[in-house]
Amino acid sequence: MQLDFQGPLDIQFRKFEEAWLDIPVFELFTKIVERKPDKIALICGENQLSYKEVYEWVLLIANELKIQHSKQEPVGIALPNDVFFPISMLASLAAGCPYVPLDIDLPVLRNQLIIEQSGLKSIITFSDSYKFEGMAELINLDILSSAECLQNDFNTFPEDIAYIIYTSGSTGIPKGVYQNQRNLLHDVMQYTNSVHLNENDRLTLLYSPSVGGANRDIYGALLNGATLVINNLKLNKLYDLSKFLRKERITIYHSIPNIFRTFLLLKPDKSDLETVRLIYLAGDRIYNTDVDLYKSFFTDNCLLYVGIGATEIATIYRQWFINKNTLINTELIPLGYAVEDREMQLLDSDHKQVVDDKAGEITVYSKFISLGYWNDSIQTEKSFTNCAGDSAIRIYKTGDLGRINRDGLLEFIGRKDSQVKINGYRVELNEIEGLLMNYPSITHCSVVLYTTEKHNAIFAFYVSTIELLEIVVKSWLKERLPDYMIPQRCIQVDEIPLLHNFKNDNKSLRVLAENYIGNVPETEKQPEDSLFTILRGTWSRFLDKESFDRNIKWKYAGGDSVNAVNFLVQLEADLGTTLPTDWIDGEMSPNGIYNYLKTLDLTRKINEKKIIYFFPSLSGMEENTRLFLNKLSALVSVTIINYPKFSNTPLKDRNLNYITAFIEKQIPNYGGPNTGFISTCSGGSIMHHFITSKQTQHYSFIGIIEGRAQYKAPPLYKGFFKRVKLFLKRENIINDMIFALYTRSDYCKKIIHYMERKKYYSFKNRSTLLSIYQNLCLSYFDGEAVYFNCEQSSINPVSAQWELYYKKIRLISLTGHHQDMLNEYNAKIVIDKIAEVLTLMKVE
Repeated sequence: MQLDFQGPLDIQFRKFEEAWLDIPVFELFTKIVERKPDKIALICGENQLSYKEVYEWVLLIANELKIQHSKQEPVGIALPNDVFFPISMLASLAAGCPYVPLDIDLPVLRNQLIIEQSGLKSIITFSDSYKFEGMAELINLDILSSAECLQNDFNTFPEDIAYIIYTSGSTGIPKGVYQNQRNLLHDVMQYTNSVHLNENDRLTLLYSPSVGGANRDIYGALLNGATLVINNLKLNKLYDLSKFLRKERITIYHSIPNIFRTFLLLKPDKSDLETVRLIYLAGDRIYNTDVDLYKSFFTDNCLLYVGIGATEIATIYRQWFINKNTLINTELIPLGYAVEDREMQLLDSDHKQVVDDKAGEITVYSKFISLGYWNDSIQTEKSFTNCAGDSAIRIYKTGDLGRINRDGLLEFIGRKDSQVKINGYRVELNEIEGLLMNYPSITHCSVVLYTTEKHNAIFAFYVSTIELLEIVVKSWLKERLPDYMIPQRCIQVDEIPLLHNFKNDNKSLRVLAENYIGNVPETEKQPEDSLFTILRGTWSRFLDKESFDRNIKWKYAGGDSVNAVNFLVQLEADLGTTLPTDWIDGEMSPNGIYNYLKTLDLTRKINEKKIIYFFPSLSGMEENTRLFLNKLSALVSVTIINYPKFSNTPLKDRNLNYITAFIEKQIPNYGGPNTGFISTCSGGSIMHHFITSKQTQHYSFIGIIEGRAQYKAPPLYKGFFKRVKLFLKRENIINDMIFALYTRSDYCKKIIHYMERKKYYSFKNRSTLLSIYQNLCLSYFDGEAVYFNCEQSSINPVSAQWELYYKKIRLISLTGHHQDMLNEYNAKIVIDKIAEVLTLMKVE
């Protein structure tokens, strides 16, 4: 099978032979040492070790393990992410002891669960790792003395267990996935031969060694004579990543997509990235905008390598390469073609293979997937089965849903269960719920995932017998869970909404989460100045109000390093200026940031800042609109207005007043002299209703691009039965006819709401907005607006409609049809006019 789908065929490398799978890992490493003893193997900061020096450390630790341990007895590794972690991994394999990588930054209680479940008797660590005292016998690297003539006489085999890696478990107890050395080597073989790993490569290790994603970096480098360069992102700040890539002459960059897109948001110098020949992204969803970033920042010779895998499968099972000429027409990037020795099938609920282009559960068949869950035969039997035709082939159902598109690429759809990915880590939401239920006053809870702007956020809702501050709940969870499992918001509610079968109504909770994520909490006291107001609002987009008011440090309020960079980027946008980056870290606090920002003399820039609020079409934004907004943002600060989702919203709130209140929270300074409004298509009426309802007196600009002043719906009697049939079948329910039905007859409203309750049908995001929009009656506004009208528009001449509602309308002609309103030519006309108006027109 061909493995190089548009891959690096021009890169010379030493093929990893299948026969090498029968050789233990340490023996293969020894052969590399014999060939390249003085080659640098590991680098971490100023510390670097040659292959010979790594070999000597491995012998020292392995001989100590051999004295203290029986073969195949697990040993823990609790070290910082530096050169000694991969050394200890190799030493454990040399001694024939499976290793359990422990993350020293996890809460003590979390690591204690892993130690107890795995049955660890000893842990490799340093003197300062006091956290693990009393949990197991400690093998202290600080007091290991070098000894001459250490023997390499280890009796190990490819079938020996290599590692036990722990992931989140739905029962509240982490699950240990274990694998043997042969299957570990198969992963290295697949990676090596796909991307042509060679001794000239310099690979990043940005992952924690406690997760499966680090295996390819560590063993891919050390078993190919390459150099592994370690960067502990928990200690080193993300904004220095591009300088790190340049200094270390990195050729292969590997991270989760969120790290990749976040550090590129800081707009690094392209010259810092010139040595990178391959970008390897996996562990979470990858979007077309990520591909755009790759194409913008990296050289033409650099490839983007994408795949999907799971800890249980021990490697990826689909992969492909993307180059600068690859065209992808979907927002979510497909995850690749078939991989050798990893057969994948998509199965329906009856365990039958689905036909092409249909969705099914991703199921993987292979001799090389993991052996099961350590000390958990019941869960192993549930998750793994043997193939009836060949008992050596194991079968694992991933719980992921996918489909094969017309090009043969796997498209990821979502999960069947409550398992999610947060910053590349696998998280069981049920585990967080189970822990919350152990809190003394909490009687009911539900944890949901809310996805916005390509970022996954966990929201926890709980019912408590006493008033429970959010920061208290977060602090309690932080003592028991890893940082990536701490909810972004912990929200106390009077009751958890339930479905008819009394299960939690998570759909309603996600709608509630949207309200919290979209809200900037109101200030309880008068802020000191405009800088304080902006800072508080920006902080509240990422973390909770209480943490700002109580001056809680970023890391203790639930923030992580990725969100810290996103916070910086958003704060720069909100302040309208570029900020230094050396102050962004987990220790930052609201008061500290405010005092620092005051030293930068930003008051004048804030007061001069011009803002445009953009009201998009109710049907969403097309690519031309996104490109237009990108160009407009270079001229003026742009805020895109989000519209509420009406699914499960009480009927009394399905009205324009609710919409206006929702939008108002996004526009804190709607009456400022440097404020402008612009809209496209159906967003025009929503924008007009907002500015008239708020009696806006001061503004710089009001623009309407191909907007409809009124919406003419078909008569109620036309196609009545067809509409009802479409609604019941859930086919194309967002159409003009069904919403005309909804809005024109109280009797029909009752029918539809009855069906919503009985059949659990609900309107999608824009449905009720469209229905309200049909009956929208506009008010007169005593001001002027600029109307941009396409010459061949289907709604031409629409400007005459708007003359009824404004004191004056300026008409600007665009070319083409309605759908061409923001093509490259027209977008320039609109932007030039906005630039002119913002310069000349300012109402005081």
